[in-house]
Amino acid sequence: PINGWCTEKQYQNFMSNVIAWEKMQDITILKFWCSISQAEQKSRIKLREVSPLKYWKLSPNDKKALSTYDQMTIKKEAMFNLDGKWNSINLRINKRAF
Repeated sequence: PINGWCTEKQYQNFMSNVIAWEKMQDITILKFWCSISQAEQKSRIKLREVSPLKYWKLSPNDKKALSTYDQMTIKKEAMFNLDGKWNSINLRINKRAF
């Protein structure tokens, strides 16, 4: 709902049904959250704006993400609290993350 991709009602419906839906599947779901700090995100966006090698990675959603970082963190924490099966990876240094 933060980005306008769904309504708050749709989000709430998803959150209340996702765990039951996952349990009905006959597969193992591996959940990864790739995380960077707000400062790191800001730094990467600034670099993408000026780098001839990275400008293509910049999307309108990137800048919007900076202004909604705190709201997204709240939604992320709600998701983590709903299901503790998430693996969080700090992507501060990309080459070491995986």
